[in-house]
Amino acid sequence: MSYSDGFIAGLGRNAETHARPGKEMMRRSTRRLVASLGIGLLAAMIVSFGDAAYGAQGSAIISAAVAPGSSTDTQGSFFVLHAHAGDNIRQSVIVKNGNDRTLAVNIAGVDAYTSSNTGATYGSPGSTPTHTGTWLQVTQRQIQLIAGQQRTLSFSVAVPRDAKPGQYLAGLSIAVPKEGSDAAPTPNGNQTGFVVALQAQRLIAVEIDVPGVVQSKLSVDGVHPVARGEMIELELAISNRGNGFARGRGVLTVADTGLRHEFAISTFVANTSIAMLVPWTHNAVVGRHAVAVTITNDDGRRSNWNGIVAIDQRLQARLNSLLHVAAPSVRRSGVAGASVSPTAIGGGAISVVACCAVAVRLRRRRAFREGSSRQRMI
Repeated sequence: MSYSDGFIAGLGRNAETHARPGKEMMRRSTRRLVASLGIGLLAAMIVSFGDAAYGAQGSAIISAAVAPGSSTDTQGSFFVLHAHAGDNIRQSVIVKNGNDRTLAVNIAGVDAYTSSNTGATYGSPGSTPTHTGTWLQVTQRQIQLIAGQQRTLSFSVAVPRDAKPGQYLAGLSIAVPKEGSDAAPTPNGNQTGFVVALQAQRLIAVEIDVPGVVQSKLSVDGVHPVARGEMIELELAISNRGNGFARGRGVLTVADTGLRHEFAISTFVANTSIAMLVPWTHNAVVGRHAVAVTITNDDGRRSNWNGIVAIDQRLQARLNSLLHVAAPSVRRSGVAGASVSPTAIGGGAISVVACCAVAVRLRRRRAFREGSSRQRMI
């Protein structure tokens, strides 16, 4: 994601100070669902967007748990390995088919990122890991489980010989191959047709701690206005350039509009960055708006950012023209679950994204900026 589109510049500076230790939001997406550390389930569903229907088939759910004897967190819910560069550590997971039919099950390592409102999220089934997910090596990448069968499977974590000290995170993905047709609906008029094919996935976090000096380093990289639905929002770019997980809290203020937005920072994975969206005003306001952001880590370290968001009349008109665009109505039926929201690592171990084959037709709409909630590695 680039912030150099020329429309607006949130120019500022970062400063890090030290303070006394202090006390310590999931944006919906029609394109993808993400899992976090913690337990959650979204079951097969049928959704209608105006005259365009989402059709979904039921998804089989596989259960998975850390096997006894594995190296885990204090609750025994996800893997925590203390390893040195070059180590190869074997661990085990229990996988069970609680359905009434035989199922194929895919097992693989996936990368971990930070979600747009902080908290860990993971690669989807079949995604190709490029970071810590590559450390997970699975001997049997697909198995067959008959109805009611349970198996204990081994996998290894191979820490690269050049791995530097730090906290690393990946996910062990246990997924049922997707079912149903990927045929796209036929578009007509001003509609666009595409297919989102999802599948059942269960995730177990794998944290690898390589000894040495470990420290998080949160920083604000910029603030930019975006038009979203009924609001003008501020897109807050935050990065963790340290080698450790970050947690804490933050506050964003815009004095001339009276905005003060406090937010919690759940698990922020090392070497990742996000774009957090903060509701601002109902209409774009002309002016040079002074923005201040303060982020306080759990250990008391504080990072300050101060900058200007400048909105002239031309930009104001453009932003306002994109507000109040009638969003398609949503009608739901057959919803048998709940959405998954990000949690801290300590909040749990296994996440589930229960997925479905979805046929979508969406009306073409212009968007001022893609205020992306996609994570990127830095």
